[in-house]
Amino acid sequence: MGVHPVFIYNLLFLSGFVFSGVTMFLLVRALTGRTEAAVIAGAIFAFYPYRYEHYPHLELQMTMWMPLTLWAMHRTMAAGRLRDGLATGLTFALQMLSSLYYGLFLAVYLVPLGGALWLARGRPRRPLLMLAAGAALAALLVSPVIYAYTANKAMVGDRGAPAVQFYSAEGPDYLKPHFRSLIYEGWSEGGNPERQLFPRIMPVVLAATALWPPLSVVRIAYALALVVAVDGSFGFNGAYYPLLYTYVGPYRGLRVPARFSILVGLTLAVLAGYGAARILERWPRRGKALAGVALGLI
Repeated sequence: MGVHPVFIYNLLFLSGFVFSGVTMFLLVRALTGRTEAAVIAGAIFAFYPYRYEHYPHLELQMTMWMPLTLWAMHRTMAAGRLRDGLATGLTFALQMLSSLYYGLFLAVYLVPLGGALWLARGRPRRPLLMLAAGAALAALLVSPVIYAYTANKAMVGDRGAPAVQFYSAEGPDYLKPHFRSLIYEGWSEGGNPERQLFPRIMPVVLAATALWPPLSVVRIAYALALVVAVDGSFGFNGAYYPLLYTYVGPYRGLRVPARFSILVGLTLAVLAGYGAARILERWPRRGKALAGVALGLI
């Protein structure tokens, strides 16, 4: 169309920030029913510090499908409709096609989250059938890429265990800000590449507010998913990632388990939305002012 490639690249790159924030807004507004809380959650996910670690990786900015997948899964669990199950599969496939890393990580993440929601609803059969239909649709849409990946695997090979170990996060990495952070750059000394995972303070404070008792089933489910996401980012230093690497072929093609931390950011954003909603319910007349302060701090 005659548009300069650099402009197109920048447009795509920035769209990852914008649409990730928008879809997180839609998810949290559906979960909490509060627009101000959804704006806060969207801002947290749009500007999560992890993104600044990955300026060179266009595909790692494409996280807008994750909140939509969760939104569709919640609707499937609640109503058991086929269209919602297919929407779950479609958005999951779009995430996989946007970034194989994130698609494989999201597949792991959905198991504990969806399982907790399903158990809490009394183990209904219909949502499982609808999600199975969505999984079949996702498999169909992703199959051309999987075929090409499989055909080239003999030439490309697996990621070696030493490299995977190096890029497996450790607990202190979540206290290491990215070196580009103007406010926190003094803390970043000694951080390893792709393992400077400090989420900043506001998301953690708001998520902790959400997890203060009494707890809803959904918040408990996301707390469980948060544990799974953090442990996944630990890679070979965690509980289950070594099993994925050993027994599930596609995970041997992933070099950086620490990238699982984007799902830590996603979960913190959702929980922060719940935390913000809890604060706004306590002081309803100051809602806009409190939301404005929270956005400024974020």
